[in-house]
Amino acid sequence: MSPEVRESLHPEWDLMYRKGISFRRIADLCDAPVSTVHRHLQRRTSLDPGLRNDYLANKPKLVRAEPSKDWWRGLQQLETFMKETCRTPVTTGLTKGEKGLAHWLSRQRLQERRGQLTVAQKKALDETGEWRTTVRMQQDTARWHYRLGQTQEFLKDQARWPRYHGFDTEEERVLGVWLHGQRQNKHRHAIPGTATPTR
Repeated sequence: MSPEVRESLHPEWDLMYRKGISFRRIADLCDAPVSTVHRHLQRRTSLDPGLRNDYLANKPKLVRAEPSKDWWRGLQQLETFMKETCRTPVTTGLTKGEKGLAHWLSRQRLQERRGQLTVAQKKALDETGEWRTTVRMQQDTARWHYRLGQTQEFLKDQARWPRYHGFDTEEERVLGVWLHGQRQNKHRHAIPGTATPTR
């Protein structure tokens, strides 16, 4: 036999919550402090887990609007541009069309990070190629791998790490500076919010 749930001080709040209305909306409708409604419902859901289950079952489902015709037009332009240039558009492009397309793509990246793109939109964008990373990010990644390969070759040939002080050649100095930057970057990662990319 389940324990009896104590009578509620605000049964109307419980009923509204059970019907799928959020505690913030309840506070607004009842002209009550949000914190008071929230604390009350926390206590009630701990006493009656079914209250939370009913809320989850009844709360309005988020319905995302279908992409507009303008969105599909932007996607088509992006696809054409990437096929012709083998890259994504940049805001420093020479034509007004490329700059506008770059801003459109930037908005898609932002919406993707915020979880605001539909599955269909992400799938359609994925079919155009690599759209999530900027040209600058791709260049930085390629440069990083190039330097890594050079450093590996140096280590293999010289049986030591390249130095940025007391170096033998200019090539060693460049690799030594790069390697020093990687070590500093690794240290910064240990302190949240201070890491910066090192190319």
